[in-house]
Amino acid sequence: LTQKIPSGTRPVLRAFEKYSAHPLALGLSEFASVDAAGRMAEPRFPWAVHLAPAATLPPLPPKADAGAFVDALCTIPAGTVLYDVYAAASPESVSGADATVERIG
Repeated sequence: LTQKIPSGTRPVLRAFEKYSAHPLALGLSEFASVDAAGRMAEPRFPWAVHLAPAATLPPLPPKADAGAFVDALCTIPAGTVLYDVYAAASPESVSGADATVERIG
């Protein structure tokens, strides 16, 4: 729900803002147009999704390589919730004093 980008890329973002009010948005409607069985479905989707880490991995040693990261992932027990998932219904739902973001998973 934010536009956290390096300051050096802000001029590029400003150029995209000429064409879209939400230049960093990725469409979710395509993901929602197919059901779990692969059949076409009537899309029902949020305007934005936010993933908040819910689990903490064990600390990696300094200068650890990619293999150490994968090894750390393998220590997480099956069924562990890794992220809390939040959704916003529309751009209007996250603007103003009464912003609404709902936890959906």
